[in-house]
Amino acid sequence: MPFPLLGLVICSICGYACKKIHEVYQENQKTKRSKYELKTKTLEAAREENKRLAELENKLHEKQNLSEGQIKNYEDQKGEIKKALADPNISKEEEGRLKVQFAFIQTQLDEEIKKYKSFKDELDKIAKDRKKNNDIINNAGANPDDNHWIWQFVTMENIMIIGACYATYTLLKDDKGSKN
Repeated sequence: MPFPLLGLVICSICGYACKKIHEVYQENQKTKRSKYELKTKTLEAAREENKRLAELENKLHEKQNLSEGQIKNYEDQKGEIKKALADPNISKEEEGRLKVQFAFIQTQLDEEIKKYKSFKDELDKIAKDRKKNNDIINNAGANPDDNHWIWQFVTMENIMIIGACYATYTLLKDDKGSKN
């Protein structure tokens, strides 16, 4: 094979390899931009969710405080009724009325305790959600699957092209050596 033709073949192969490298690099840049946009949207969503959770948490704390007040009120009423029931001079009629009132207050107290516990459970869930959002925000910079663009270039097709370039180079080198 004449030298100029062989040089043209080598240049074509090298040009094709450079074109492939450039295409892979450009595709990688597009992928990085789209990942960055997705990451930005995810971070913004996590921050918005944290704001919403903070508002909900404040409302639940207010409800929980009101519930604590109700529980204390019911317990105080129960204490007064117990004190009244302990009086030995109480009539049977008054004792029956106080026992009914005591049972009613105990039922109200049980319901209020359930509400208080449900507020606590919701606050625990909010804390877990906030932790998850904070983990998303804190780990936004870390991307373990972010491969370097060169690894996207290393495909079987490109390895064969590089091998062909090397084989052609070796043939040319040998061809020059045999002419001298």
